[in-house]
Amino acid sequence: LLEQALASDLENLGDSHPSVARSRSNLALVLKAQGDLEGAKVLLEQALASDLENLGDSHPSVARSRSNLALVLKAQGDLEGAKVLLELALASALENLGDSHPSVAIRRSNLARVLQDQGDLDGARALARQAVKTASLQPEGSYVRTGVEAAMRGLLAGEGA
Repeated sequence: LLEQALASDLENLGDSHPSVARSRSNLALVLKAQGDLEGAKVLLEQALASDLENLGDSHPSVARSRSNLALVLKAQGDLEGAKVLLELALASALENLGDSHPSVAIRRSNLARVLQDQGDLDGARALARQAVKTASLQPEGSYVRTGVEAAMRGLLAGEGA
């Protein structure tokens, strides 16, 4: 269905329309879940390029596209590429949404995991502490709170957090 939606959007709206970028991203996330990382990467690169062209560098949709692509790159083992994209996405989220927004907690959590994989445990822990602090502002049991806290628990286990 997502392939059909993308084909329809391309036919009716053209390659550079923002709705096409969203359709590409949606399909890419399914491909990633199915293990087709290369297919997901191609679609997410196209979506990011379109978002940058149509929305500008600091738009929240660009940050989301960067984050999604970064997670695919991380899964492919391109930790440096993932780090760069997540740093840009975090900076944009901080600028547009503020320090206490749930998206900022998620971006910090994702970046902390990349830093951990790169061996930068001090940097990872610093981001993890900030992510758990922001996540704790979310309602008890919310997706962001439980997801971020669970992801960061292991990283912070040795310091009593």
